[in-house]
Amino acid sequence: MNESALGQPIALRDIRKSYGTSRILKGVSLDIEAGSFCTFLGASGSGKSTLLKIIAGFESANAGTVEIGGRDVASVPVRSRNIGMVFQNYALFPNMTVARNIAFGLKTRRVPRSEIARRVDLMLEMIGLTNLGARLPAELSGGQQQRVALARALIIRPGVLLMDEPLGALDRAIRQTLQAQIKDIQRQFGITIVFVTHDQEEALHMSDRIVVMKDGGVEQEGTPRDLYTRPATRFVGGFLGDCNFIQIGEKNYAIRPERMRVGTAAEGLDYEREGVVSSAVFVGPSQKLTILAGDSHFTVTYPLSGADIAMSPGAVTRIGFSIRDASVLQRP
Repeated sequence: MNESALGQPIALRDIRKSYGTSRILKGVSLDIEAGSFCTFLGASGSGKSTLLKIIAGFESANAGTVEIGGRDVASVPVRSRNIGMVFQNYALFPNMTVARNIAFGLKTRRVPRSEIARRVDLMLEMIGLTNLGARLPAELSGGQQQRVALARALIIRPGVLLMDEPLGALDRAIRQTLQAQIKDIQRQFGITIVFVTHDQEEALHMSDRIVVMKDGGVEQEGTPRDLYTRPATRFVGGFLGDCNFIQIGEKNYAIRPERMRVGTAAEGLDYEREGVVSSAVFVGPSQKLTILAGDSHFTVTYPLSGADIAMSPGAVTRIGFSIRDASVLQRP
């Protein structure tokens, strides 16, 4: 099915937002490529949802500019910004059927009935709910309701789709299924998606680029691989997963547990110490070890092959890593 509009680029310049004396956004500037999947990732209060609402037009910035498709949208109302929106709570009309919910945006735009019916049928097929168009939202599961919300946002053929914690209320299995479906839809439609989440695994799995936000600013942005393997700050390193930090000379390094080496594999590496295993947790094909070396505790992912012997607390071992596997922190 090729019912797509080309995704549009988004440019944010020095976006600032305050509520009274509380500074929520502190001069955010970003470029989001057309057709990309960009995630705003951060803890509660980082400013990610406020930034999304400013892009949508639900909130006004105190300063700065928002451009969508090369057009400054400061004076453009929400319905004229060519965007779709999906929320965590689905925001479906409870008294409307699934088909009428999906069709809502087309009806407000006075699209002919025959065209509405055709596009609703296509959307129902796309989200796998072909036989459920006559049902009410209350008769659907949470995952099905979110698929209806997604179809309603896409049927207007937006250039940008904004998604605010859309999977946060769903259980893990349904969330993973919808993650894959959203990515498939994004590739099929060529749409620009801006996705807000506090879930690091979700961001790493789905995104082309991730913007890590903290205290109203951008802590670091880049591809999932770059942010995971080359964090610029301790916050990014720790926020995206287990991470070890160590100072060698005048430089501070971040090193992921799976890049650490133990036993004979650690011998001769750039950083090498003797340590004692203080805890060992079995995690399927590997062990998660905590090793005390000098005054530092290191988290290590120790792979277990058929010939490997699991380590136990109290075991003495070598620990080390190569500098090429670590990231030099650019700032604290």
